[in-house]
Amino acid sequence: MAVVSLKSSFWHHMWLWFVLALGALLILPWVKPPEYFAVGASEIRLATSLGENPVDITQESNASFQRWMIDTGAVRVSYMLMGHSIPLIITTPQTWVAGFWQMVYRAIWRIHAFGWGWFYAMSALAFPSAFDGVMVRLRKKFRFEYHNPVYFQGSTHLVILILGASFFFPFAPYALSAVNIALAAVILAGAVWMAMSNMQTGA
Repeated sequence: MAVVSLKSSFWHHMWLWFVLALGALLILPWVKPPEYFAVGASEIRLATSLGENPVDITQESNASFQRWMIDTGAVRVSYMLMGHSIPLIITTPQTWVAGFWQMVYRAIWRIHAFGWGWFYAMSALAFPSAFDGVMVRLRKKFRFEYHNPVYFQGSTHLVILILGASFFFPFAPYALSAVNIALAAVILAGAVWMAMSNMQTGA
């Protein structure tokens, strides 16, 4: 039953973050100009500090956007469909389309710039925390010590929440920073340790 519950929670959280990302894509271009969604200087500096070359990232992002969005005709069709104003719904359709695709491009740029750094930061803390948590759990089992099922459930949901948030971050309406990445990694590591040290094994 616990496994079924965790699977349900995982997909529930993933669906929630998917809806938030889609909502951001659809709503924010209505209220912010396209230039608001340009890649910020702070993110370029962050990528550089992580050892990435912004020029290479931009070239890779351009190639990905060209292949996935332009060559497929998605950009062209969107501009054709929004070529006329829609009263009471979208007053500036061309601006909305421009902002939408600028936001999509920024998400692609962020994935190229921070994807591996995000993975390494998470892994560097989560895996050691998981190992130490398992050792603590084994010690509790050997000594017949109490392992708290509430801690296990709560921390497991927090792990799923952080992993789900990883899907939303490329579409976040604010500039990503080293603090965002570090804070998420630390919270994930703590939650993983708490979950593994209180794992419910039936023993």
